[in-house]
Amino acid sequence: MKRKLIITNSIIVFVSLIIMLVVSMITITNQNNKFYQKQVTNYLKIACTNFNGSNFDDTKEYIKSLDKDIRLTIIESSTGKVVIDSFEDEINENHLDRPEINNLGEVYKRYSTTEKKNMLYVAEKVNNYYVRIAIPIGSVNKIIYTYVTISLIALMVILAFSIYAISFVNKKSLTPINSEVAKLATLANEDYQDVTIDDLPVVINSITNVLDNKIHEIELQEQEIEAILNLLTQGVVVIDSNESLRFINYKAMKILDSNNNLIGKNYLYLFRDTKLQKLILEVFKNHSQVNYLLNIDSTKINCNVTYLTEAKLNGGIIITLEDITKQANLEEEKRDFFQNASHELKSPLTSIIGYQQMICDNIVDSKDQIINYSSKTLKEAKRMNNIIIDMLNLSSIEQNYQKKQDIVKVDKALIEILDSLEDCIKARNISVITNIAKCETVGDAKLIDELIRNLIDNAIKYNVDNGKIMITLNTSTLTIEDTGIGISKEYQSRVFERFYRVDKGHSKEIGGTGLGLAIVKHICEIYQYELKLESTIGKGTKITIKFE
Repeated sequence: MKRKLIITNSIIVFVSLIIMLVVSMITITNQNNKFYQKQVTNYLKIACTNFNGSNFDDTKEYIKSLDKDIRLTIIESSTGKVVIDSFEDEINENHLDRPEINNLGEVYKRYSTTEKKNMLYVAEKVNNYYVRIAIPIGSVNKIIYTYVTISLIALMVILAFSIYAISFVNKKSLTPINSEVAKLATLANEDYQDVTIDDLPVVINSITNVLDNKIHEIELQEQEIEAILNLLTQGVVVIDSNESLRFINYKAMKILDSNNNLIGKNYLYLFRDTKLQKLILEVFKNHSQVNYLLNIDSTKINCNVTYLTEAKLNGGIIITLEDITKQANLEEEKRDFFQNASHELKSPLTSIIGYQQMICDNIVDSKDQIINYSSKTLKEAKRMNNIIIDMLNLSSIEQNYQKKQDIVKVDKALIEILDSLEDCIKARNISVITNIAKCETVGDAKLIDELIRNLIDNAIKYNVDNGKIMITLNTSTLTIEDTGIGISKEYQSRVFERFYRVDKGHSKEIGGTGLGLAIVKHICEIYQYELKLESTIGKGTKITIKFE
């Protein structure tokens, strides 16, 4: 590197000096040419002033006295014959074709065949003669050659001094630079020995590669983190210390119905709930953590707002969003379940206690009355038992049910259930019309039996006397339709809730527990069967289940 610098700088100095020399030579040459052109013109004026048309020798001697290098030539204008020449005694050539004769007053530079040298010529007409003055150019070139010689000597001296100065300066300046280059080399994780500025391109290239690799690693890490955060079931929102949105994962965008276009904008664009906005400001101010239940339409979102103290995000906030709608609804359903269960069990239990109290207190003492009240007590006890059995069945289905994947013959199960309910069907004189094809599905035989039994049992209980039940089973779909009392449109979405009855008095009379359709719904949810209800008041109800 040092040698290259010396050579480069030397070339620069040399070229610069040469350019200066050439420019100087051109300038001096031009100036000298102008000077000698003016001088030859002045000599011509002097000669013309002294020449009167006849004093040839006097004019010649006068010009020679001025400068022996000046050549005077007087030429007849009519013949072109040289009358007198200060350099030659006899010249026979015709001079009328000379350019200075044809263009009087103009200075010309040309080679003289007589004197065998380059000269400057100029002429004027005096009376019947041309007076011409010439001076040799050699005097001009002599000055230029002298200047060039001196300049070349000076050039060599300056060049030698420049090389020495550059070498000295480079040695002084490159030592700290080499030291810094060595430090840079350590960043490249390479083992460089005696590194100098010559190695700088290699070192920079190595550092660039290291930085590119590091940047690529960081980008991959960021992509991995982002991918992981996007796979979370919780929404994640990061707000920086400037209250601008820095990151929103996919789940958060889905929960808040937003997109990535809000990155870099204020968090107010994302969170419109005023109470949550105030809580975020409080967390910024107090460096604290809060929980907040955010309601978006019918969706319940648990928001955890935490102040960040990590170095990279110091002063920022992370907000986790968890959709707890299902859990909240389950909790509400549990509360309703216990309330309804308590009420449903309390009613028959109260009746049983009342009937037995009357018997014990001898309020009823005849045998027929005792049998009647005992029969009522037994009926209420059976209703209690049915409620408890259905509650246990529903609880068993809901509580961590281990889904079976057995092949169940639905057509066979349907026929067996119809046989077992034959007495109930006959008791109400109901006609059952069936169209049963072979059907198999994946599931739990016990649950599918319970599902079909509940549907047919409801079709019997909520039918009219002498009514009809139409059952159709194809390879994947079961349809059970009755001609019963029907369900109003406004209640159809609620009939699958626990203990919900459209006509509570009628349900109690027929011994319904209010849990049959809830059990059907949960079985369908477990195996992802499609459940559809169609009903018209006074015409009947149609329930369709698709097993695929």
